[in-house]
Amino acid sequence: VSKMLNGGRPLPAASILLRLLPAPQTADGLGLLSAEDVPADKHESLGLRVRAPEYASGAYDSALATPTPAELTLLRARARERGAKADTVRDRLRAASQAAGSAPAPSASASESELQKWASDLLDSAFDSRVPPKPMPFNWGFPFSRTRGVAVVIVGANNLPNAYLSAALVSLAPPGGPYRKPPQFDASVHLVSALQPASDLRSPKWDTPPHVFRAEAFPGLADSDDDVFNLPHLALVIDVRCLSKPSAPGARAAEHQGWAVLPLFCGAGYVASGVHRLPLYLAQTGGEPSPALLEQIATEGARGVLAKARADRRVKLVEGASVDVAVLDELRAGEWDNGALPAPDVSALAEATGGKPDKYSNPRASKPCQTLLSATVTEASLRAKFELALGFNGR
Repeated sequence: VSKMLNGGRPLPAASILLRLLPAPQTADGLGLLSAEDVPADKHESLGLRVRAPEYASGAYDSALATPTPAELTLLRARARERGAKADTVRDRLRAASQAAGSAPAPSASASESELQKWASDLLDSAFDSRVPPKPMPFNWGFPFSRTRGVAVVIVGANNLPNAYLSAALVSLAPPGGPYRKPPQFDASVHLVSALQPASDLRSPKWDTPPHVFRAEAFPGLADSDDDVFNLPHLALVIDVRCLSKPSAPGARAAEHQGWAVLPLFCGAGYVASGVHRLPLYLAQTGGEPSPALLEQIATEGARGVLAKARADRRVKLVEGASVDVAVLDELRAGEWDNGALPAPDVSALAEATGGKPDKYSNPRASKPCQTLLSATVTEASLRAKFELALGFNGR
């Protein structure tokens, strides 16, 4: 079992209670009793049914389930949410039955017995299959909460057109603050600039902790999730910029490397947690995405709008380039702390590139970032230069 689980990812703050008991024997001690061979009213007296002791009795060894500090924070958050809203197995089944990828599923008005049969058949077919069942997609397990928020990490980019020091301007759309006239920088905008010195200039890696967008970062009232649920196409914009002369005095324009758009939800109110490899774009005029394009994405969804924009030549792909973005619902905080990130989802990249994601994923060698970093061009000075170039207010 330990070999099977090697490299597996634990679900934070979740555990299973398991009891191992000696199997009851037949009266002559030569065989084992089976529940199928004994009347149900004798199961308990013959040791086929043993009542579980209370957890507080101390009968269970929980040494392997000691919560980490992050999990303790998570447990308290879940307790508050359960106190505000009852959550039952039936509620979860109904939500799962409506999730993408679980069809054929019962209707939204299905009875409890229909839901139970659907779930039972689904599990039976999975475990009867010769192909091992895939892990449950936890993205559908917990609806979004702006109080918890969403953690975002800009992992790195591949094959950027310019071999300069780069940063990523990350924002929610709506509101799309950086692209308004004048630009607006508030809680919905974040700047990622701390580069890993050994990473390549054209394929940089950023070395920053997750940034959590929560509460007032999202559109609508800060104490209600209703407004966000009415925005199923809420998106994350990742705008990669570079400085060609980071040591030059005064303000310098931050040149465009390319931008990407990631739909934040995989369904109405469920965060698209995972690592996503996305194509980079440039607008045919101005480089950056226009407010009109972002408004259209918010209404109709990123993939369809960007496909039409490519066809209409309003935007163009940055040849060979992509960016990796990790997104995680904060209710699952800590899930990736003890190992490598999961393999990136390249579906959006494959769709945009005509089924050629590898061409946009395999880094081509260039000089490391440390060749342009120096005593005068430090991490702090580089960030200050980007903030000055973008008109950013230091979030």
